[in-house]
Amino acid sequence: MLLLGGIPEERLQDLRASAPEVDFVPVRSTQEQLAAIVDADATYGWPSRDVLRVARRLRWVHVGGAGIEHIRTLPELVDSDVLVTNGRGTMARSVADHTFG
Repeated sequence: MLLLGGIPEERLQDLRASAPEVDFVPVRSTQEQLAAIVDADATYGWPSRDVLRVARRLRWVHVGGAGIEHIRTLPELVDSDVLVTNGRGTMARSVADHTFG
């Protein structure tokens, strides 16, 4: 799973410990993403159109936020069989607290 935009080392270690069968690969730059996406099965974060064009095995894109409006700008994703999931509800309590505050 490619972690687009990178991830703090401590969190990366937690992920690897909790799912040792998954190869978590943090990638920050577009060049790193282009090189790594070719054989990746999944991503965490929105891949760009250029990145999607070279993805041969991509089956799953997960985004941490609730909104997936960005998907409409990626016909390479909309017209594919790639599963898109999001973090719906993960921030509900924080948003409610903020609203009342």
